[in-house]
Amino acid sequence: MTLFEVISGFVKMTLSEVISGFVKITLSEVISGFMKMTLCEVISGFMKMTLCEVISGFVKITLYEVISGFVKITLYEVISGFVKITLSKVISGFVKITLSEVIPGFVKITLYEVISGFVKITLYEVISGFVKITLCEVIPGFVNITLSEVISGFVKITLSEVISGFMKMTLCEVIPGFMKMTLCEVISGYVKITLSEVISGFVKITLSEVISGFMKMTLCEVISGFVKITLSEVIPGFMKMTLCEVIPGFMKMTLSAVISGFMKMTLSAVISGFMKMTLSEVISGFMKMTLSAVISGFV
Repeated sequence: MTLFEVISGFVKMTLSEVISGFVKITLSEVISGFMKMTLCEVISGFMKMTLCEVISGFVKITLYEVISGFVKITLYEVISGFVKITLSKVISGFVKITLSEVIPGFVKITLYEVISGFVKITLYEVISGFVKITLCEVIPGFVNITLSEVISGFVKITLSEVISGFMKMTLCEVIPGFMKMTLCEVISGYVKITLSEVISGFVKITLSEVISGFMKMTLCEVISGFVKITLSEVIPGFMKMTLCEVIPGFMKMTLSAVISGFMKMTLSAVISGFMKMTLSEVISGFMKMTLSAVISGFV
C-alpha cells in the first residue's frame, strides 16, 4: 500500500491502540522481514519516488491534526499496554535469552514498576517552558548551560505548547524546497559537503567545534562530566570526513554482524569495554564491520 495508506491507518487510532498490536508479536518476528534484504534493497523503494510523493499523505493534514490524538492521553495511558508484561518477557523472543541473563538486577521489577514514577504526570505536563523561546534562542542558550539545567526547565511545560508553532502550518508549508526533488537528490546534496558545513549556519558554530571534547576522552569521562560542561565543550574527529565517507563504512556490513558481539557478553561487560576507549575508537570499530554483522546475535 502507499505511504499515505500506511499513515492514514495510524492517525485513525490512538497511540495506545498502535502499540497494543505491536506487543502481540515478538520483536524477533517484527525484524525478521528486514533481515532478509540488504539495507540497499530496503531504501531502493524510497529512491524511486520524489520526497513530495513520499510525504504527500502527510501534507494533507496539519501537524497539529496528526499529533492531536497523542496529546489528549497521558503518558500513563500510552504505555499501559506495555506495562502489563515484564521487560524480560518483552525482549525474550528477540535475544533468545532472558533480560535477567543480560542485566541481572534490572529484571526483578516489571517495566510497569520501572516507569511508575514517570506515569504520574501526563506527557502534556512533562515538557513545559521549552516553547516559550524560539528554536534560535534554544540552541545558543543550550551551549552555555549544563545538561542538568536544560532538563530542569524541560519538565515544566506541555507537549502541545512545545509544538504549537509547528501545528499552525501543514508539513507541505514547512518543507517546500525538499518536496521538489527525489530522496536520492536530497541525499546526494548532503554527501558533497561535510556535516560541519551543513549545521554551521544553524548554531553559529561548527559541529566540529561542538563535539571536540567528546573525542578526546573515554565514554566514562564523557558521562561523568556531562552535566558540568557546556555543549560546546562536550562534543571533532566526526567533522573531518564528509557524510558521504561516513555512510559507505556502514553499508559494507550487515546489521546482524554488528550486534553479534554484543550478544556474547553481559551488558556490564559491553559497557565496561566502551568505558575504556575514546568515542573515536568506539566509532571506528563500528565502521569496520557490516550492518548485518551487528545484529546477528539478535536474530
